[in-house]
Amino acid sequence: MLSVRGAANFGGQDYPIAEESVALSPSASPLSLQILVNNQSDYVAKIGDVLNYSIRYQNNSGIALADAKIKATLVGGMLNLTALKTSGAFDSNTQTLSWDSGNLPALKILDPGASGQVDFKVSVKNVFNLERLNDRNFSIRLSVTMDSPSVPFYLSASRTSVRNVSDTKISGLVLVNAQGAYNDGESGVANQGVLPPRVGQATQYTIHWLVKNFATDLNNAEIKANLAPGVKWIGGVNASVGNVPIYNPGDNQVIWNIDRVAATKGILSPPAEAIFQIEATPDETMVGAPEPLIGATHLKATDNFTGLILESLVGPVTTAMLDDAVSPAESIVIK
Repeated sequence: MLSVRGAANFGGQDYPIAEESVALSPSASPLSLQILVNNQSDYVAKIGDVLNYSIRYQNNSGIALADAKIKATLVGGMLNLTALKTSGAFDSNTQTLSWDSGNLPALKILDPGASGQVDFKVSVKNVFNLERLNDRNFSIRLSVTMDSPSVPFYLSASRTSVRNVSDTKISGLVLVNAQGAYNDGESGVANQGVLPPRVGQATQYTIHWLVKNFATDLNNAEIKANLAPGVKWIGGVNASVGNVPIYNPGDNQVIWNIDRVAATKGILSPPAEAIFQIEATPDETMVGAPEPLIGATHLKATDNFTGLILESLVGPVTTAMLDDAVSPAESIVIK
């Protein structure tokens, strides 16, 4: 709302003589552009994704627009341009796609109210390019311009043009690994018990959880696994980040919580690691086979860049998967 006032000056004093309120509203753009990625305006990509771009345009100018042109420039270190598929021309030096009446006849004359769409595909690389600690929060930008030499009477410009930009974030990647050990002196743990595992006799092991985080910071990471039958919790030993693992007897679960895991942790620096100790007592049903120690390990965390939930899962750990100098024969349960 704009107030318009008139005034007059008498004897050095200003006096209002008229006042009127005028409602103002912005006029529509003579050209409109909408950019969609995989049919979404806010699509979040992941490594290896195929991105299906749609550029939708409409002539709102009120006149026919002649010889319209569309240019779309791609920017991003995670682009795999070898997979680009387009009906437009492509300049590899500037990474720009273009359409005109030569490859899209509808742009020769764009009648008032007319609309259309151009599409192309490009892929995201399968791996992150991580060389420095600040290599994080990757995205792909598409900057689109459309113009025509035809100009409506109400515009004081040499061309009718519009520009729009779309940024597609790439979500991170996190991997969890679970390892078991009997001979674990390097961790400061002296496990007790016999090998090979013997029915009715307890043997202690340490479990190592390791987290590798690639290209985004993670918040509120939770790693958990159930203890196998016949396995008892001894205690958390240590953790390089977050708190030491704890045991929830109600769910028979070991849980490790980490408030924040930095990008490139485990890639350009040592992984986040936690160690806890268990005691396993096999029964007769396990004779002749490796003894189960913990079930599958599941990691769940929030991607700080995209807001998405990231997950990772690794299978159970048994005595056949001990990551130390234990022979295969020492992993089999005996009477």
